[in-house]
Amino acid sequence: MTKKAIKLVLMFFVALIVSAPIDAANAETRKLDKDTYLIIIGSTVLPNEVEFQGGTEVIINDRGEVTEGTLASSDRLFPPNHSERLEFLKGTRVVFNTRGEVVSGTLGQAYYTTTKVATFVGVGGYASSSAADVEEKIGYHRVPVPASPSKRSTIPVKINTAVSFHDNGTVKDCVIWVPEKRNMDWFNVGIKECYIPLRPVYWQKIVGNRHAGFVKFKNGSVVEFNPQGEVLKGTPIEDVRVMSADGAEKVFKAGTQCDFGGI
Repeated sequence: MTKKAIKLVLMFFVALIVSAPIDAANAETRKLDKDTYLIIIGSTVLPNEVEFQGGTEVIINDRGEVTEGTLASSDRLFPPNHSERLEFLKGTRVVFNTRGEVVSGTLGQAYYTTTKVATFVGVGGYASSSAADVEEKIGYHRVPVPASPSKRSTIPVKINTAVSFHDNGTVKDCVIWVPEKRNMDWFNVGIKECYIPLRPVYWQKIVGNRHAGFVKFKNGSVVEFNPQGEVLKGTPIEDVRVMSADGAEKVFKAGTQCDFGGI
């Protein structure tokens, strides 16, 4: 083997070692006696510190970085591949990936930023206006699911509920929720119950596929997604009939948690 070939082999193995995940066997569980700021995994040039709750346990890797812990206060953190932070709830557990992004946790308060304009009218009809951005509290976060191989869309996820993410940044499982006044009733079928339209896996096999594979899923229910944004498990509000591989028709019953991957 030439020197050049040996060098390439060595470089390959070094790259494998650097990119490999942290060995769980080297992880340390440490109980905190008080609220403590600790550096989380993924810190590079500058330390990324998060405050963890006293009286709880954190998991620390062999570099002294936290990979999992309980938040001492609600904190805005990045999920995988997100351009904006989401708030995660005080006193709940968060798990980080190797880049320091939250892959599972409990969503805290959500905010919607609006610009409000106030007009002041004075004596003689003189008027002046001022504008300011105002953060209003709302009951859900918007998290991404793929709309196509090249684009992403978002779905509303209820605050104060658990959520997890795939490594590509799309939601893995969550509680879907939208206020009644914002109900996404674009099927226009007169249904009063709130729901969110999503595509299950094998949506192409739905019998009488009238809505391009979109199925109405129950508001406030837990939904599990694949990395492509298709529903693996969820609760439809109407029966869903799917043609199985053996040619038989399978019915997923309304109001029950259904495993759409099991056809």
